[in-house]
Amino acid sequence: MTKNAIDGLIVGALQTAIPDVIPIQDPLIALGVGWFRRNPTLVTIGGIGAGQYLGSMVGGMLGGKGIGGITSQV
Repeated sequence: MTKNAIDGLIVGALQTAIPDVIPIQDPLIALGVGWFRRNPTLVTIGGIGAGQYLGSMVGGMLGGKGIGGITSQV
C-alpha cells in the first residue's frame, strides 16, 4: 500500500513540476513511472490516458466520428 502511495506522489509531483510541453505528457508520465516502478495500476492509467488522447486525434481526423459512425466524446 505504501509503494502505491509513493508512486502516486511521484506522478503527481512530476505532472505538476514539469511544464506542459506536449499534450500527451501527463499520461506518458504515469505510464513511465508505472513502468519503471513496476506498478501495473499506473501503467493502466497511463495507457488509458494515452489511448483517449490518440482516440480524440483519430476522431478529429474523421470529422468527429469514431469507428462505426459513433460520435467521439471530445
